[in-house]
Amino acid sequence: MLGWFLEKIYDRRQTKYDFSAMAAKEIYDKKLMGAAAYQASRGDPIAARKLAQIYAVSSAFFPACFWFNQAVAGGDNESLRDLAELHFVFASRPYEKRFLDTEVPNLDRALSLADRGVIHKVHGCLSLKAKILQKIARPGNTTDDTLFLEACSLAAQNEEDDWARMVMILACKASKEVALQGKTKEDAIAYWLQRGKPAPLSSVCMAKLILAGSITGDPLPYMKFAAEKGNSDGLYLFGKHLILVEKEISKGESLLRKAIRQNHIEASAFLADFKASQTNDPASQLEADTLYKEASDKGHLGARTIMAIRGLMDQSRGIPRDKCLQIIRECCKRNVPSALLFAKRHALKV
Repeated sequence: MLGWFLEKIYDRRQTKYDFSAMAAKEIYDKKLMGAAAYQASRGDPIAARKLAQIYAVSSAFFPACFWFNQAVAGGDNESLRDLAELHFVFASRPYEKRFLDTEVPNLDRALSLADRGVIHKVHGCLSLKAKILQKIARPGNTTDDTLFLEACSLAAQNEEDDWARMVMILACKASKEVALQGKTKEDAIAYWLQRGKPAPLSSVCMAKLILAGSITGDPLPYMKFAAEKGNSDGLYLFGKHLILVEKEISKGESLLRKAIRQNHIEASAFLADFKASQTNDPASQLEADTLYKEASDKGHLGARTIMAIRGLMDQSRGIPRDKCLQIIRECCKRNVPSALLFAKRHALKV
């Protein structure tokens, strides 16, 4: 029926396109979606997949689902991964079923599709399966935890997936047998780190573990590499290092601002503290107020406390005294160290 309808719209003699050579965006920009639909309805799985990708980017679940299914039916195994990812992403959002929708987002369906992709050796399906298992795992269920880590282990070994390697490194720290594989903690971490080329997530994970004293080593190469790759945690850690240790203020601030543009809350709070320490510079004080407000709005309780304290000490900042005290009391109840210290020093009743 669909083919007949499209045939009425498009001439049978129209140009046959090689959609495998085109990105989905190019098809959209050149207004070739109709031609793609025509070819997809005539059994072109690549046209169906590209059409589905356009709908997926537009957050149109059901049309994307329909065309990915067409692609899978046409023998395009890559679409198994894309369809599984579509279900995985949309299952995390509120979804209202529309009239005539025959499929709705479902994590079990996503897991089934990812498993089929693994059978067909589709790259990326192992790591996607691990992420789906993480999503559906029930808190406290050790069986779910083991299945998740086993999936991450396979993704790290066979796909050299950066996220999976990071998970396995953290699992080594937690002394999980699946991750240790009979090795010492240090040897196991080194093993997972070397399962592929250096990558941002596993590198920044190593930097954090070294800085926390969980393992020995030099964190600088890891945080520097992650920063060079644009990872927000790497930008924050290396920027902080440049300011505090190497005293390269300008370069450090530049990296922190890049992290802030990626919504890194700790970077906002740290830069706010640094600017607030420049007590003789009114511009820095003004920027500190702005940064504290931004970090507070994003949920950083330490920044929220300092914002309230600064507002209490200087009413010209425009925060009412009662509001400041209310914020400090709320942060005390949530055991924020700076709030507890302020309340103790000033005998504030919590």
